[in-house]
Amino acid sequence: GNQLNGIDATQVCQLIRSDRRLKKTRILIIISSRSSQKQQRTLKTGADLFIQTPFSKEELTERIKKLLVF
Repeated sequence: GNQLNGIDATQVCQLIRSDRRLKKTRILIIISSRSSQKQQRTLKTGADLFIQTPFSKEELTERIKKLLVF
């Protein structure tokens, strides 16, 4: 997957989920894959929601609104 300074999205989710101070942190992952396996794996890593590229500003806004009411 895409990496930022050697850390991928899965590792970021694991780091956030392992810190009890961040328990209420909501995670929205942006993915480019249309693979349902990858999408499900994204959620299993600790993400609350994902959005697939390309996406509209309205789609992003709706996903963020969903995260705010979790």
